Amino acid sequence: METRKRAWLDALLLLVLVFVAHGSSLSNQWIWDDDDYVTENPLLTAPDGLSAIWLEPDRSPQYYPMVHTSYWIEHQLWDLQPFGYHLVNVLLHGLSAVLLWRLLRRWKLSGAYFAAALFAVHPVMVESVAWVTERKNVLSCLFALGAAHAFWSYAERSRTQDLVWTFVLFLGALFSKTVTASLPAVLALVFWWQGRPFQRKQVLALGAMLVMGACMGLFTAAQEVDKVRAFGEPWDLSLVDRSLIAGRALWFYLYKLLLPLDLVFIYPRWQIDSGQALAYLFPLAALALLAVAWAFRHRVGRGPLVAFLVFGGVLFPALGFLNVYPHLFSFVADHFQYHAATAIFALLGGGLAWALRSQFQGQAWLEGPVGQAWPKAAAAVCAALLLILSFLSFQQTRIYKDAEVLWTDTLKRNPQAWIAHDNLGGQRLQENDLQKAEAHFQASLELYPKNFRACFNLASVAMRRGQIQRAEDYYGRALSIQSDYFTARAPLAEIYKNTGRLAEAEQAAETAFQDAEAQERPESELAGLRLLWADCLLANGKLDRADGLIQQALAGQPGGLQATALLGRLRLAQGQTEEGVRLLQQVLQTNGQHRPSLEALAWVRASHEQRNFRNGKEALALAQRFAGNRRDPVSLDLLAAAQATNHRFSQATALADQAVKAAESAFYRHRLPAIQQRQALYLAGRPYRHPLGLP
Repeated sequence: METRKRAWLDALLLLVLVFVAHGSSLSNQWIWDDDDYVTENPLLTAPDGLSAIWLEPDRSPQYYPMVHTSYWIEHQLWDLQPFGYHLVNVLLHGLSAVLLWRLLRRWKLSGAYFAAALFAVHPVMVESVAWVTERKNVLSCLFALGAAHAFWSYAERSRTQDLVWTFVLFLGALFSKTVTASLPAVLALVFWWQGRPFQRKQVLALGAMLVMGACMGLFTAAQEVDKVRAFGEPWDLSLVDRSLIAGRALWFYLYKLLLPLDLVFIYPRWQIDSGQALAYLFPLAALALLAVAWAFRHRVGRGPLVAFLVFGGVLFPALGFLNVYPHLFSFVADHFQYHAATAIFALLGGGLAWALRSQFQGQAWLEGPVGQAWPKAAAAVCAALLLILSFLSFQQTRIYKDAEVLWTDTLKRNPQAWIAHDNLGGQRLQENDLQKAEAHFQASLELYPKNFRACFNLASVAMRRGQIQRAEDYYGRALSIQSDYFTARAPLAEIYKNTGRLAEAEQAAETAFQDAEAQERPESELAGLRLLWADCLLANGKLDRADGLIQQALAGQPGGLQATALLGRLRLAQGQTEEGVRLLQQVLQTNGQHRPSLEALAWVRASHEQRNFRNGKEALALAQRFAGNRRDPVSLDLLAAAQATNHRFSQATALADQAVKAAESAFYRHRLPAIQQRQALYLAGRPYRHPLGLP
């Protein structure tokens, strides 16, 4: 059989191994963070989405434009069907396995094919392959391996086109995940391992790559702090603490590669105590390992030293020296070592080749079983190991089936994983199972008392139950932990507004907007907070300031429904009734159940002083649509006014009586005097009238 054909068959075999180990992920659904990156990512549907992915970093969850471009393309092809996204992840991982084999073969590493096969089927790789959000890993690895191939071609042939491809592919890797910034250092170490002399042009090329990687790495580190918000007490660690974390993490990752059992999506977060002498054993042992590898470099070669240096160097951004958001939950994660693990796999492949060197009779073990006849001992050992690892990967892939299975498995293996309680509680909240949702959120808060998001979620449960004071307390608790948590301050402003505390509402809404603006949140979020602020200003009678904010919102989104409705209500308050009615009717033509518009227009039709704006039949129809099955004082008060304008005073009085009783609760008590005044009118056989048609 021709050599080229044998190589293709060996490559195909690697792909088959990948699908055996990871193929069950093709039926998986969406899990954690997939909503931010794919299913609810507005950039995938926005008209300017593709350009924004590249030119507006603040509009993406993380600035990895190659990753988001791949999502954008897939969204055009198969919308939000998860099968396609999972298939691409598996294919990218398979192609990386093939490229890794060809690269190690090119470097004349004996055991190259076995090393690539380990990468293909190892269970630690499952987290990156089965999780759509970790497209960052599988795509950046493919680009990085391609860049390494291109650079080696440049080193061998000095062709300009190879150098161009090196830079293009390296940029692709950086724009997928900046952990690949370490690639030029890896290539330099490989040069040293092989004893190749550096030429000036190679040094310049690697230097340029280092600068490119450093720039992108610094940008990503800044985003982790400024946008992802990886700062505060969980990251307030001394250099000693960070060194202790790094030392322990290195050994943890190496252990999981050698014995990939009890893999967990969220591992327990270690308690670091620099006062314990045993804590220093991990970093000291890591340094000792490097020292031994250095001392024996002449006897066993430079390979082990280079492998350990590459492993630690590629892992460096995730070892704890830099603020990384997932360290809030755990200092380690399987997907952190996706790239770095290739160095250990190469070392294991080379080690096995050395152990079986007598079987190969001095020949380098570079090819797969098709391209090179493997001795029975080598074939048996490799087949057994790969079969075991493939089975473990197949099992591990199943826990990524969906969010429910993932978080349930996480809690089973790590009962301290408060983030699992948060997510399971969120699912129960979506199902309106308030009792189970509350239990999960309470458990999360007990495990991590500074979990301000759990406080927010408990407030959401309370709001659904109508426990307004309890919700207000939890929102306040969330803000006492994280003062700029605008997501909690905004609904608190709503509570203040709806309970008549208008000055507090205005202040809370303004602060929420300012905090979100300071955090450089997307304009879509700022627009909603801007309108909330304007609504509070309108309720407080500050019409000019409200008008300015509404106009800003409309400038950013002409014809926006919420802004148009709020502008309509503002025009009513300004005495521009005809314009206000037109705007509200425009909103209701688009959304006939828009409650603020139904309420405002119903009051105009029921109570305006000028007869030409009143319409009793329409007022009653609007009030009934607004109320539906609700019997809260706001709905009852409006229904009473609509009945009164139709001279049905007995019905109006009865509804007003119900409204008075319902308004005796603390949440509505501020409305009670106005409702009672209207009740007195109905008892006297008179409808309620207002110069502007307002309640």
